[in-house]
Amino acid sequence: MTDGPLSPQLTERGVQYYELTQQFELYKFEVGKYILGQQRFWVSNLAGYLSLVFVCPFCGKLWARRRFLCIDRWAVELRLCQAHGDGSLLGQGDFAFIDTMPTELMEHELSVFKGD
Repeated sequence: MTDGPLSPQLTERGVQYYELTQQFELYKFEVGKYILGQQRFWVSNLAGYLSLVFVCPFCGKLWARRRFLCIDRWAVELRLCQAHGDGSLLGQGDFAFIDTMPTELMEHELSVFKGD
């Protein structure tokens, strides 16, 4: 259906949409990463989308990335890692789309919520 990751698609009303694929990566034990799955969705404007690097302000570790596979712009988000009181990769706006999130990510979020 698409020619590439940023190929626009036109709706019947002529509005352009772009398909984005987002990958959730969790770093543990400072060695390697665990892919928590990918989420695909459509957006009409790419302007506000940045890949995120999560850095703990307490210990300074890069503990996760939320990477758009077709966007090379990055921002650093200071968020406590799981060892220091948080560990969630979701933001407030994500809860409206919780049913489209990857199963592995939801399992991680549940373990954070339970305090495992």
